[in-house]
Amino acid sequence: MLLHFGIASNPSPNNWNFDGGGFCPGTYRIFNSTDNKLYAENCSTGTNDFAPATDLGALLTSSVFPAVAGGELVNLACGFFAVSTPIIYGRSSITLQGCGEKNDGFTGVGNGTLIVSKANNIVMVEATSQSPSVTCPTGLFTLCTGGTPIYSSKIKDLTLDIPAGITGDTPVNFAMSEAAPQTLLSTISIIVGTACSSACVILNGNEDSLVFDLSIGGVASNFDILWVVENGNVRIDQSTLASLEVGAQTVYVTGTTISEITLVGGTMNVYLSGDYFGNSQGNINGRFNLNGFTLEDISSIGVFYYLSVSIPFYIGAGTVSDSSFGGTSWFFSGADVWNNGGATLTTQISIGANPPISGATTPGTNHIHSGSTPTGFPFTVTSGNF
Repeated sequence: MLLHFGIASNPSPNNWNFDGGGFCPGTYRIFNSTDNKLYAENCSTGTNDFAPATDLGALLTSSVFPAVAGGELVNLACGFFAVSTPIIYGRSSITLQGCGEKNDGFTGVGNGTLIVSKANNIVMVEATSQSPSVTCPTGLFTLCTGGTPIYSSKIKDLTLDIPAGITGDTPVNFAMSEAAPQTLLSTISIIVGTACSSACVILNGNEDSLVFDLSIGGVASNFDILWVVENGNVRIDQSTLASLEVGAQTVYVTGTTISEITLVGGTMNVYLSGDYFGNSQGNINGRFNLNGFTLEDISSIGVFYYLSVSIPFYIGAGTVSDSSFGGTSWFFSGADVWNNGGATLTTQISIGANPPISGATTPGTNHIHSGSTPTGFPFTVTSGNF
């Protein structure tokens, strides 16, 4: 039997997916076609909903996100996407996900989805239109206010680029009235060709949220991440950034390359594990800028530190009630200063030393690789260990 198959003809790209056809994972798949227009493929029907667009921000904010009910996955295909207006979530439970580790055709192998700003003074991705207006007090157990919380939002597997010549932009502002939204930023690269407006990523008000595998590189900005959540916790894991500006009950930074932590509010605990504080480029004042605030406890395990004449360990007035160091490695360069700013340092402990606080006859688990100890160094050094 000879079977004949007809081929449907549809001249309108607004209703037909000519970039592979068929269904797609998630609710919508956004792709950039050969006519340099953006289309949104409906993964239930296989057709392209909405009018073609040139601005990813307008397409997602005005058309795609309002059409999903929440708990939905919006996939961005590999390739180049321009934003001239903000991508505003405006609702809970949306995942915006790029195509992951592939060649985007522009920057080489990396996140295959590249979102590039084409306008000055915009936020590229934000929680709600209220995010830029959120304000946060500086005292523990106080709350950020001014923006409606949205929950279970995810941004994954993509690159955000502020090219040289674009000014005043913020790649991500997910600030909101303080809540436990469980926001996730995962496997994101931020390319900073021109310095971010203030911080490159703003997460004020986001309790119980996570930054994982975030890389920020390029022109130095004031701060890479600004995260004030005085009634909750901050978690950063396996990331690369220059600076964190923070106020929180507890701060966890693990497996991360970072240059400086600056307090902008009262903070109870900072837990550091497997981090690298070895870089000296950019606007670095010291490894911990107390900025007049009180930090109740620092726990530093398996961390590498580099200090120099211009990069002391502590800078600024303030108080550290308790600090402990175990399995840390140190490189001292030049006439370093441990505490540049006269901060009050109440108890400083070397884990494994005997006694652990001062005058140790048995050194602890920390090792000095090179250089002489800085002025004000609180520990006794024996054969390069303390």
